[in-house]
Amino acid sequence: MNARLNTPLNASLNPVDDQGGSRVSHARNAIDSLSRRQLLKAGGALVVSFAIPLAVDAQAPPADPRFQMLDSWVAIAADGKVTLFCGKVELGTGIQTAMGQIVADELDVAFSRVSVVMGDTQRCLHQGPTVGSLTLYRAGPQIRQACAEARHTLLQMAATRLSAPADTLTVQDGVVSGSDGKRVSYVELVGGKRFDQKFSGQGKPKAAAAHKVIGQPVPRVELPAKVFGTHEYVQNLRMPGLLHGRVVRPAVFGASPVLVDEASVKNLPGNVRVVVRGNFVGVVAEREEQAIRAARALGKPLVMRMNLNQQSSGSEWKTHTALLQSISPVVDCGVHYVDVMCQMTGSVPVRVSGIGARLSEEMPAGKINYGQLQVTFADGSVGWYEAGWGPMMSEVAFFVKDVIGPKGCVSIVAAKASGEGQSANVNAHSQAQTLRLHHSPLGPDGKFLKADEIISLEDEPDHDGLCLREQQYLLK
Repeated sequence: MNARLNTPLNASLNPVDDQGGSRVSHARNAIDSLSRRQLLKAGGALVVSFAIPLAVDAQAPPADPRFQMLDSWVAIAADGKVTLFCGKVELGTGIQTAMGQIVADELDVAFSRVSVVMGDTQRCLHQGPTVGSLTLYRAGPQIRQACAEARHTLLQMAATRLSAPADTLTVQDGVVSGSDGKRVSYVELVGGKRFDQKFSGQGKPKAAAAHKVIGQPVPRVELPAKVFGTHEYVQNLRMPGLLHGRVVRPAVFGASPVLVDEASVKNLPGNVRVVVRGNFVGVVAEREEQAIRAARALGKPLVMRMNLNQQSSGSEWKTHTALLQSISPVVDCGVHYVDVMCQMTGSVPVRVSGIGARLSEEMPAGKINYGQLQVTFADGSVGWYEAGWGPMMSEVAFFVKDVIGPKGCVSIVAAKASGEGQSANVNAHSQAQTLRLHHSPLGPDGKFLKADEIISLEDEPDHDGLCLREQQYLLK
């Protein structure tokens, strides 16, 4: 579902003003309200999509033929504003700003003239899930290549217009100049045309030494709307007839519902309805908090303990050192684990504490590459999460995943993920492979009444396959 905002087509398409300051006047909303066709009509725009070889990003859906065609990655409007269409989403890590910096450098335009539309399934190609702080690593090269090809195409057009060899032309803020002083702008070259052709491969991304915007401090474009309360979050949308739903999750993956006691939620407020589809159980109510209450009335697990220490070297350590420039391991995924703990306990955190250590000098001052956080919940539940990156990390007990309660515990027993040399393998981390279900009740003789159960999950997809299945399921 795409939510549209009623914004005039003549509203500013740029979230940053010409002085580098940030606009908070729904500028990005104006972009979101425009279709690609409207962008062309609104101001003679060049819309170019550049097919990147699928091998560049293994998470891209191979069945999508648009990845082999020129198809709407970059739009240059009649006023010179540049819009990038990116299939990733901004989750608070600043990738919307970083993508804009890539566009500015590769196309030789001011950063203040660049806007990035992200995650719009109607206008953006599916570049795979946004996970693991890997967006710039995986999608960045695609964006660089697309913009480099756009610049190459525009220079070829300018060479014809100015009767000069393309390699003698220079570009500054969207204006192409020849050695004889003749000039032509991107806007003058575009003419509202689209290019229906395959990616040529002739555009070459710039060398790092030629970058003027990448690596420089620029204002985060998505923060002002969040700070001043003008950003439209999905959970704040109120559509006619809107209902709220919650999934009722079992304590063990792969469990099947035996009995659903609909009477237990019959008298709850909010016109609660229970939805059962095969192994799926959910509740629907008029208000969100009513749906949550109903879900908890049907059952809940308790607490979690988790860690994920990655002994990385070579390219994996290179990726980690790049990530450590701006984020610590425990923050990278810790927020997701705390969210899972909240959902499983059905309670709220009342105390969060953490520790950290700096085990390498290959990162900026003040940064850490090991950390642990502990969470205490209002209902007495507790949880912890530990994470560390680097060649010094231990591969002993680096993959602990337990949920423990009064009646027993369930643990992930992943032979592949917890094997030697697998601590930095992202694909292995996403696969449980085997669950061990332990029952705590004791008999009169003081021994366990029931043996532990082993649940095989060998048919699981890998990391990217899992994310793709989740998206396919949610889009049904």
